[in-house]
Amino acid sequence: MEHGQPDSVAAGSIGASKHPCPKCGGDLARIPRRLTDRLTSLLLPKHRYRCYSFSCQWEGNIRVDRAAANKAPPKR
Repeated sequence: MEHGQPDSVAAGSIGASKHPCPKCGGDLARIPRRLTDRLTSLLLPKHRYRCYSFSCQWEGNIRVDRAAANKAPPKR
């Protein structure tokens, strides 16, 4: 297993991210937003992420492109 790469997506997470961790540069997992995140996201779209690295544990919001934020996820 490569450093920072989990075998599976963490419980409660939405999925892997293309963004690197701003603290350690590792992989991020997208996680559900809090109420305050949802309210502020009405003005500036952002997603909430958590670093996969156990030693880092960074968690926070990263602003997203408005076009990407409005894009609906594919339905199954």
